[in-house]
Amino acid sequence: MTTSHKQLQLVLFDANDIPGLMDLSNSVGWDYDESEIKTVMMSGKIFGHKNAEGKIVSSAAIMTYDTNLAWSLCMQITED
Repeated sequence: MTTSHKQLQLVLFDANDIPGLMDLSNSVGWDYDESEIKTVMMSGKIFGHKNAEGKIVSSAAIMTYDTNLAWSLCMQITED
């Protein structure tokens, strides 16, 4: 028996991914706009997954506040 299993790779998003991150945000009823996402990218890193078609299906942002003290996890979004 063979099983077809699509694996998603974790990727680091950049400015080119902002429209897709806005689409993901809208898909769950959130309203992140371009300037908010740019601010998050300047303050930390946004990771997530893209499906086989290149559509962003998840995101999570990590922002550090000091070199070794604290961090914040935000923008956790997954599409159904």
